[in-house]
Amino acid sequence: MQKTRDPVFDIMKGIAMLLVVMSHSFFPEASNKAFVFFRSTLFFMISGYFAKEWLFCDLVKNGIKKIAIPLLFTNIIMLFIVFILDLIMQTNVVPTALKSVALGTSSWDLPGTNISQISAGPLWFLWALIWVRIYWVFLQKKNDIISGVTIIVFAVIAFHLKTYVTLPFSILSSFGALGFFFAGHMIRKYSLLENAVGRKIFPICLICLIYCIGFSNIDINFCHYGAFYIVDLSACVAGFFIIQKVVKTYYMQENRFWNFLHFIGRYSLVFLCAHSIDQCISVDWMPFKLWSFFETKSELVCAYLIKVLFATSLTFIVSKIKFLSEKIFFIK
Repeated sequence: MQKTRDPVFDIMKGIAMLLVVMSHSFFPEASNKAFVFFRSTLFFMISGYFAKEWLFCDLVKNGIKKIAIPLLFTNIIMLFIVFILDLIMQTNVVPTALKSVALGTSSWDLPGTNISQISAGPLWFLWALIWVRIYWVFLQKKNDIISGVTIIVFAVIAFHLKTYVTLPFSILSSFGALGFFFAGHMIRKYSLLENAVGRKIFPICLICLIYCIGFSNIDINFCHYGAFYIVDLSACVAGFFIIQKVVKTYYMQENRFWNFLHFIGRYSLVFLCAHSIDQCISVDWMPFKLWSFFETKSELVCAYLIKVLFATSLTFIVSKIKFLSEKIFFIK
């Protein structure tokens, strides 16, 4: 018998996905990007909230395979598209695409070459999530205080290392992401969404959130934390509390908007991969921007709507093809 899914958390993932697209549409012009960068932290916190205790063999079978296969599939699709475009348009972006996939990271500087940055786009998230789940196997039965201190130390080290070196497969990013994953786990373990302890913690976290909205810029991918790491963690806990409470209070099953968010969240892995195809092909690898053809001052709005429409349409198609949804993305 299939377990009943809580639509609240699917909707929260749907909100996070819309923020992901927003960050890739409005990023250069956004004067205050702090709220946008909660999109990655929210995902990792939800993943941590539902984290299971795995043996290492179970991790490979369930925890890694279900991420690695969609990641590999998406990379193959992107490379195929690039090869076709290269034949038709003579874009010469095949080397960039191959290196991006091989390095598996969102950014990689290549000194002494014509390529200043190689990017695998939003797929960095899947690489980071694979590493986080591996770390979790070794941390899951440790004392919470020891685990928390260890995670913070490694996140701070990664923050400083990122200035001097970039490691492949989003390894450094995963150290920062682990703290948010652990925070989500702690929220569920101690039932902080419902009990008095959570209500006492929330005001402190809310103060951190207010501060971060004005002065921070949380970006796990680049290990950038505008405030001290613990402050950013606390801010995201408050954000998690607020979003969960709002969705739980106002969710209506028959409402189209909520159903749209629910659909995106339910198929968030597919949506992320679809958006990665768009982001890599049209922005990171090729200077081709469909929305630039719109003669309007609302170019960025057009960019956002087109990106959401593209990812949603592709997600809908995959959801209707049983082989892709169940065998590639493991969604049943």
